[in-house]
Amino acid sequence: MIILAEAVMGRTSTLYNPEDYYGEGTLARKFRDNFKAGRVTSESCNDKTGLMPNPEEGCAGLSNVFVDHIYQDTGMPWTMTAAISGAHTIGSAKQENSGYEGFWSEPDQQGIFNNDYYKSLLLKGWSPQLAVNGDPLKN
Repeated sequence: MIILAEAVMGRTSTLYNPEDYYGEGTLARKFRDNFKAGRVTSESCNDKTGLMPNPEEGCAGLSNVFVDHIYQDTGMPWTMTAAISGAHTIGSAKQENSGYEGFWSEPDQQGIFNNDYYKSLLLKGWSPQLAVNGDPLKN
């Protein structure tokens, strides 16, 4: 999408040169010379500890991270928190990341961006499971 947009802007720019699309001073050349593909992947993120809510803290954890900090100036921090929580509908917990394992949605709904995650929160019976995967800090 970005390359397409840059091509359109390069062609419609007042700096467009029909004789030399990538000629000196053209917008197309500036785009081409400054293009950066992808991103750098971090193998670890030790400096990010504490920036995600601890599931053991429930609503207090969500409030501490999202309501009191990330979305505090939006005018609707709980709405924004609920919206970002919707990412759970297409993802799953990984033991190596959180200590928990599994999907939040029904098997036939996993990986589909819909409201099944929210339905699960409201309509399923939930009960405590202590020491998940043998970890007494994960309940």
